[in-house]
Amino acid sequence: MNALVVRLMANKATPAPSVVSRNSLQDAVEPVYSVMRLFAAWPAKRPKGGRGSVLTRALLLSVQVACLLLVGYEWVGVLQDRVRYMRRGAGVTRTVLAIQFLLYLAMFFTLPLMWRDAARLPPVWEGWSHVQARLERVCGGRLAASRALSWRLAVLLLLLWPPIVAVPLMLLPEAEMPVRQAWFYAYPTLVTFSLKLLWMRLFTALRHAAELLVSSFRTESRDWSRPDAAARLRTYRELWSSLSGIMQDIGVRGGLSLLCVQAIQVLSLLVCFVHIVISCLEGFTPAGLWIVSLTLTNATTMVALSNAAHSVAHLMREIGSLLETTSTVGLTTAVDYEMLVLRDTLAHKHAAVRLCGFVTVDRELVGEVLVVMMTYLMVLLQFALL
Repeated sequence: MNALVVRLMANKATPAPSVVSRNSLQDAVEPVYSVMRLFAAWPAKRPKGGRGSVLTRALLLSVQVACLLLVGYEWVGVLQDRVRYMRRGAGVTRTVLAIQFLLYLAMFFTLPLMWRDAARLPPVWEGWSHVQARLERVCGGRLAASRALSWRLAVLLLLLWPPIVAVPLMLLPEAEMPVRQAWFYAYPTLVTFSLKLLWMRLFTALRHAAELLVSSFRTESRDWSRPDAAARLRTYRELWSSLSGIMQDIGVRGGLSLLCVQAIQVLSLLVCFVHIVISCLEGFTPAGLWIVSLTLTNATTMVALSNAAHSVAHLMREIGSLLETTSTVGLTTAVDYEMLVLRDTLAHKHAAVRLCGFVTVDRELVGEVLVVMMTYLMVLLQFALL
């Protein structure tokens, strides 16, 4: 049996597990190299497409340049205001404001990276449409929810955020919250929120596809003695490789920016907690409430995005556990070999997805911090209403 398996693995029609492992790990470390060529490769080369994709990318590039210049201009004024305020403040307040300012400054410089990832989305959508059609045909199900996916949603949101943010803030009193400071804090937060919304829609579609694949595979695993069992296993392996390949593309194209944003927002969450405590001691200000609300919104979407990304990897482990519990007694050589290759492919693909920049956030820790922060926020509102 072992000799036959070795001869079958030498067949060129099916790659050997070692080849799968090497290619997966090579693709997984791609985000490391993308750091070095970040500004050299931005904006990325346009995908193969017609005139519409060129116009869309030109519009995307012009909007991002205009908004970055505008936010950069406003940032100069915010820098001057923050420096003057920190010089007049107390020691602890000055330190917290300085750390918070540096974190939002890091968020501002992460924007070009996220814009580049959004511009590289069309190939991911195209690959997903082909996988979706084949998955529905093989598994006999429908993925109606995923048909509403459109990467142009990010372009629409990014076009609408500047007037949405600017017009209400122009009506605020200058002494209450300077427009320059509000622009600096609001615009990076809303841009990252728009892009995370787009990634979450894609992750939701992938999770529905993975659930359909797991359900169909569980039904097929009840009887592997059918004549077409080996062909069905090969089809499932190709479908799951396609799904994990899309996850890998997301990790290479968007995992780096998501990782940077997650790290910045975790630190912002901790600093925001200190800011709330200081606000309770020194007094309530609308500017503090505005910054706290933005940080809470970003922290909540960060946890939801991380959970949506890892749910697909969890389903991958579920198919692997089904294969481990399947008895190989009485199976043909072809079916036994396909199970061996599928098990090895799932293991390496799961390792590749975990290396692609998706970091699981400790939900219990974040939940406890959010509860404490919301408690202090309610206290602030009570003091404001008195």
